[in-house]
Amino acid sequence: METTRLKRLSRTTGALAVLAVGASLTAVPQASAADTPTQKQLLEACDFADLCQFNPQSYSAYQGPRHQVGSTLYNCGTEVNEQKIGWADTTGTTNTVGIAVTATASFWKSYEVAVEASYSHSWETSHTETEETTVRAPAGHKAWINHGPAKQRAKGWYEIHFGKRYYGHYIWYVNNFESYGWDKDHSGYTAVSNQPMTQAERGAHCR
Repeated sequence: METTRLKRLSRTTGALAVLAVGASLTAVPQASAADTPTQKQLLEACDFADLCQFNPQSYSAYQGPRHQVGSTLYNCGTEVNEQKIGWADTTGTTNTVGIAVTATASFWKSYEVAVEASYSHSWETSHTETEETTVRAPAGHKAWINHGPAKQRAKGWYEIHFGKRYYGHYIWYVNNFESYGWDKDHSGYTAVSNQPMTQAERGAHCR
């Protein structure tokens, strides 16, 4: 392959090409929607690219949305009912591009390494929390468990190099990539709620 000097174009949002130039600048054809790769295609191409490097820009931990886990306890008796309910809650990893995350994907390996090096936080593509929680329901009430997992997110951009032109260019960028997943370094939210049963619930569960 002829030796060339790489001249970078300024990055903008989305994916942007970097063209190769030699002694004279070669005009690059205007890209149409059909010949411009999507961000998902570019990240999938990391599996055969010469370089796929994630450059983190920000990191934060946050509380995931609360939702019910385990079964609901319906107390049809006249005294307080107290039981232990086992539950499991799985938190996967998602991202702004919508590409599936697997531990073996090249783009994800680069992401994990960069985030851990920059922020000292490791990442799991999926994690399941399991627990037993004591639930207390007064007479005529129902009780259930709410859980919100501890989560983390990191945002940054990818630089991807190809040995041969990919969609007309040797280098592409994927900007504003952000991923969200379980945070092992913080505790999630777990709480028990209860409220009086409705007439429909009494009819369904108190026969």
